[in-house]
Amino acid sequence: MIALFDAVFFIESAKQFEEDAKKLTGKLVKDIYHHDPVTVGLNTELENIATLMAEKGIHTIPVLESGKLVGVIGKIDVIRGMS
Repeated sequence: MIALFDAVFFIESAKQFEEDAKKLTGKLVKDIYHHDPVTVGLNTELENIATLMAEKGIHTIPVLESGKLVGVIGKIDVIRGMS
């Protein structure tokens, strides 16, 4: 385990540690972006999006239509939509 500021990183493997360290020190988008992001479509139910966010530990998800980015949905959007 490594603690940096308020974040705690659990070291699962040397490879995972290397990937996490690269993201912490990245200066360009290509250094830190997700290569295989979780995405949803326009007709995805909010309950499913909330589940994805909880299970994957993510706060924002790209929204695609016909393979093209049409927006993003964030945790606050889901909370507002479900209330």
